[in-house]
Amino acid sequence: MKIFLSGCLLLAACGMVASISRVTDDNIDGLLALEDGIYTGAAPADAAAFAALAALGVNTVVCVDSVQPDVELAAEYGLSYIHIPVDYDEIDEHALLSIKRMIVERPDDIFYIHCHHGKHRGPAVAAIAWRQRSGCSSASSLRVLEMAGTSKDYPGLWSAVSNWQDSSVSEAQWPALHAVAQIESFAGGMAKLDRNWDHIKLLHKNNWQVPVSHPDLVVVNEARQTRDLLSGCAEDIPIELVGNIDFEKRINQSVALADDMYQALVHKKSEAVEDSYKELKSSCVYCHRKYRND
Repeated sequence: MKIFLSGCLLLAACGMVASISRVTDDNIDGLLALEDGIYTGAAPADAAAFAALAALGVNTVVCVDSVQPDVELAAEYGLSYIHIPVDYDEIDEHALLSIKRMIVERPDDIFYIHCHHGKHRGPAVAAIAWRQRSGCSSASSLRVLEMAGTSKDYPGLWSAVSNWQDSSVSEAQWPALHAVAQIESFAGGMAKLDRNWDHIKLLHKNNWQVPVSHPDLVVVNEARQTRDLLSGCAEDIPIELVGNIDFEKRINQSVALADDMYQALVHKKSEAVEDSYKELKSSCVYCHRKYRND
């Protein structure tokens, strides 16, 4: 395991110096070290990643994704989990109070806060946790998002970090912290689809052949999972989108395109595979832009 720090930034914040360091680790993508015992980056993918976190001194991992975290594997390396799922459009009061509770009740913990890719929701929550713990400035915390590459297409995340204020809600009203949170099925399905789509992109890049870097992938199985996950999401549309004709049309179209891609792979029709992949990708981008950030 190789770990080293680079690109350390020192920022004036509330009369003190706040630092953010980019950490290069063979086992964890997008790793950033914030002052005061907070790290953020991509989801730990395997045992080596959890071992790397333990080596950094982390003892509590915070998942802000909708996918159930691997609590058992983390425990093998002495790490506990807190699960605080957040959306792309905002960090709501429940999440903010959960962040406050974990910071207040675990003053000596070293936290690793992650979403899936480590670029958007994870860094936003880490920045707020940093503000809660250190009292650093809005400018310092926004630099976390800049270094992580958080997209401006998620203005709710930027706003949540920029406009954060410590809550005066009493401790009696703070939500309980869970290792695995209850998640609505649509959000959970989309989170699983996000991971599956990483595999699909990898296979597409490799001409639909199993890459040496990921020999456990089965091409048709991954494509079938794309179709099945989308189909499950289409059957359990969030209440706020029920009756939205455009959304229902788009997600059903995506299910059909995913099935086209799967069938083309089964029957080895290369041109049809490429066409359906491109159309499905375009359909997903459209829906994310229009509906994930409302």
